Amino acid sequence: MKHVRMPEDHVIVVFGANGDLARRKLLPALYHLAAEGLMPRSYAIIGNSRSEMTDEEFRAFARDAVDDFCRCTRSEDVWNDFVRRLSYVSCEFQPGNTDAVSDAIAKAEAALGGAPRRLFYLAVPPPAFGPITQGIGAAGLSERARVVYEKPYGAGVDSFRDLDQ
Repeated sequence: MKHVRMPEDHVIVVFGANGDLARRKLLPALYHLAAEGLMPRSYAIIGNSRSEMTDEEFRAFARDAVDDFCRCTRSEDVWNDFVRRLSYVSCEFQPGNTDAVSDAIAKAEAALGGAPRRLFYLAVPPPAFGPITQGIGAAGLSERARVVYEKPYGAGVDSFRDLDQ
């Protein structure tokens, strides 16, 4: 029997959650991980973008994404568990405008209990990397956190160094 190490509990924040990358790749991949039993025992996924969308609209968006692009067949049991973990926050996250996402993270962490890890996935254009990264730091969200930059990291050595700081 193969031993699979379960990831620690997580709050996953997807910036650019209503974009093409999230629709075609990220949301289907997260669902596929859930279907394979490879997601943490306790987790929450918070979608964020500037577009107005309710939790229910985001869940419908995710369902369409999974139906259209997932490499596995959607199971109602797995889907029902997955979808209850999805929520959405509309705002342009950047320094000075972090409260909505910070509050959603605090609510998710309280529901999960303990001190879950944070994963910030930036499925946004590279010019948004800096403001979002600065917002994460300004909001005090960098503790227990990792950031995934989906696109090329910087436009050159100088911008790479700025983002790395």
